[in-house]
Amino acid sequence: MREKKRVLIVEDDRSYSAALVETFNTTSFSAFAAYSSDEAYDALSKGGFSAIVLDWSLSNSHRGEATAKGILKKCKELLPHLPVIVLSGFAGIDVRNDALQNGADSFLTKPISLELLTTHVNRWVERVAAVEEGLWPTEVANARPLDEVERRYVLRVLSLTGENVSRAAKTLQIHRHTVASIKAAK
Repeated sequence: MREKKRVLIVEDDRSYSAALVETFNTTSFSAFAAYSSDEAYDALSKGGFSAIVLDWSLSNSHRGEATAKGILKKCKELLPHLPVIVLSGFAGIDVRNDALQNGADSFLTKPISLELLTTHVNRWVERVAAVEEGLWPTEVANARPLDEVERRYVLRVLSLTGENVSRAAKTLQIHRHTVASIKAAK
């Protein structure tokens, strides 16, 4: 079984946070809650997260910058590629722009379907993984030769199928021996 990706939920509404954690824990994620910026900073310092869901109206802290904006800035300093999805009950364009201009990767308004949120976060995590693996070039210098991209793609699908060669071949619609030879060469 694959290891679950970790997501940090930074939300001061404990009941909403509990619902988010419970929902994420039923998916391919393992969720951890932080109810204040202090707890968020502590969790971030320990690392290991694949994404952060951040309540933009978070306000309780005992350290300097007590806002979600402070957490977002610190996160982008320490972990610039970590996707941060901001949630807010305020849908105004100024609120959205503020979050995005300060480094949020995405901005969603509450209330939101928890299924939609988990799907959205998963897509961000997969996109970052694809960039890191060279499957989603962000600039020309990062582009890879096609045969290397194909090889990495096959290895990624193999990992997603639990190293099941037959299932990966069926998913990719290629011959099983092709997948097996790529697996053997890794």
